[in-house]
Amino acid sequence: MNLAGYPIRQYQLLLVTSSLGKGECGVVSLLGETPGEALTVVGPGRIVNYVPVPEIAPYATIMLLLQPK
Repeated sequence: MNLAGYPIRQYQLLLVTSSLGKGECGVVSLLGETPGEALTVVGPGRIVNYVPVPEIAPYATIMLLLQPK
C-alpha cells in the first residue's frame, strides 16, 4: 500500500517467518491486473529482497496471493 502522493520505486519486502515451504512461489494479483513477480522462499517461510512490482503508483494498493509451485 502506497499512502504517498508519489510513486515508490526503490523498496524490498522481507518476511522472516511464514507457513510457506522453501522453494519457488507463483504470484496472483487479487486487486486489478497488476501481475507480481515470482519469488523464491529461501528458508522455511523466509522471503528476502522481494520486489513484486517495479513501481507502486501514488495511493495504490497491491494485494498478491503467493502460491507454492
